[in-house]
Amino acid sequence: MFDSFISILIGAGAVFALVVFFIFVRPALNRKKAAMIAAENQRRQHEEGKKLLAQMENERRESERQAQISRDLKASEIDAAISAAPGSEKYRLSTMQTEVTAHTLNITEFTPISKKRYIAFDLETTGLNHTSDMIVEIGAVLVENGVITDEYHQLVNPGRPIPYEASAVNHITDDMVAGQPQIHQVLPSFLAFVGDDILAAHNAAFDIRFLSQACMRNRFRIPAGFFDTMNFTRYWPEAEDKKLVSLLAAAGIECENAHRALDDSRALAAFITATNERRSKSKKH
Repeated sequence: MFDSFISILIGAGAVFALVVFFIFVRPALNRKKAAMIAAENQRRQHEEGKKLLAQMENERRESERQAQISRDLKASEIDAAISAAPGSEKYRLSTMQTEVTAHTLNITEFTPISKKRYIAFDLETTGLNHTSDMIVEIGAVLVENGVITDEYHQLVNPGRPIPYEASAVNHITDDMVAGQPQIHQVLPSFLAFVGDDILAAHNAAFDIRFLSQACMRNRFRIPAGFFDTMNFTRYWPEAEDKKLVSLLAAAGIECENAHRALDDSRALAAFITATNERRSKSKKH
């Protein structure tokens, strides 16, 4: 009987131990295990966060390094372009120029009569917005005593694809500008060509905005004198509208490659000469 009693006690103790284990010990172990898992997850997240921050910092430093390389390359290309265009160094600015718009520039009633000299110029671009679009071609002619005595022409790599809509107008394609210098490499030679002469353009505000934006971005002095041949439209009342192509037609001037910068510049010079002749005749009468 004593043995039976001992067996009952042992059995009761085992049951008690199981009850204690499942009620108290096992939940405590589970809580400890969960805490260890949470701590491990937190440690891993912390390590992953540190790795991500380190990666972001490395990417930032690499981005800055690449940007500095680009700035250094651009600076060296500008220096080379200035060296290749004697006289252009005087147009280089040491500090960024204050932004101006075409409306605040000197667009005057300058009249390029036969004894004057001026430069007729034209730009072709990737679009109509001077702050986001880029120049793809510059054409200009120097006119002295009504005669073209020098010409300037340069295709410009805009550093981005030319939109189809722009190519459809000016017929300048990505292949044509591939390998051509960028605008910061072109400005020194163009500004040296311009010198201190008056720049004449049709609807000059468009061209001036693009030229001014390019000069400001690359720290070059903006040419000061401009003349807008829109001022001459009143002398051609027979023209269908104020577009250059309509005015050329009214003046009997042919332009073989309209919307190409050099051809438009030549045509513009011819239009100015024709207008001056018409003005002279009207004064005589």
